[in-house]
Amino acid sequence: MRVTRFVLLFTLLWGGSVLAQSASASLTGLVKDTSGAILPGATITARNVATNEVRTTVSNTEGLYRLTSLPRGTYEVKAEVQGFKTVSQSDVLLTVGDTVRADFELSVGQLSETVNVSSQASLVNTEEGRISNLVDEKRVSELPLNGRNVMQLIELQPGATSNPGNAVLGGSAGGNSAFVNGQRNRANNFLLDGTDNNDQFTAGRVAVNPNVDTIQEFRVSTNNFSAEFG
Repeated sequence: MRVTRFVLLFTLLWGGSVLAQSASASLTGLVKDTSGAILPGATITARNVATNEVRTTVSNTEGLYRLTSLPRGTYEVKAEVQGFKTVSQSDVLLTVGDTVRADFELSVGQLSETVNVSSQASLVNTEEGRISNLVDEKRVSELPLNGRNVMQLIELQPGATSNPGNAVLGGSAGGNSAFVNGQRNRANNFLLDGTDNNDQFTAGRVAVNPNVDTIQEFRVSTNNFSAEFG
C-alpha cells in the first residue's frame, strides 16, 4: 500500500545564514543568446538584497545553471560572459523549500554594458510536481490564532484537518498534529530550519512548536515532494 506523507517546513526569523537545504530555496535556469544558442561558461551571480550575501556559479555545457541552499528572500541575479552584455534580473523572490527558474537571454556587446529586467513570478512551477502551499509572513502575523499556535495554519492547505474531537489543530486534547489527505498523523514529517522536529515519543506530532513571533514562513507539502523529505 502506498503511503502519502506530509511535510511541514518552518523557517525561523532568527535562523542563521547556514540553513539545511529543505529550509532554503534553489535557483535554476538556462543561459542563451538572442539567436537561441546556449551559452556555457556564463557566470551567474545571485545577491540577497536584504543581507548582501552573494552566491555564484557557472552555466554548464548545456547552458544550464543551478544554485542550491539559498536563504529565502529577494534576490538580484546577474548573468555575464565575455563578448555579451550583462543581464540583471531584479526582484527574484525565493521562498522556503522553493525552486525558482530564471532564464537569461544575452545580446552581443560589451561586458560592462548591463541590461536590467524585472523578474515576473511564474503562476505555474514547471520545475517540480510537488503539491504544496506556502504560508507567508503576512498570514503568519495577521491571521487570528487560538492560543498563538501557528500549527493551526496547516489547515489552510487543502486536505488538511485537525485531530478528531479537537476544536482547533494543536489544542491540548489532540497535541500538535494534523491529518492530511486521509492519512494517519504518523505519516507526518516536521522539519524546523531543515532539521528533524518530530516527537520521538508520540508519532505524528511536532516535537518543538515554535513561538509564532519567531516564524518567518512555512511550507506544507502533501504529495510528490522530493525524497529528501522522507
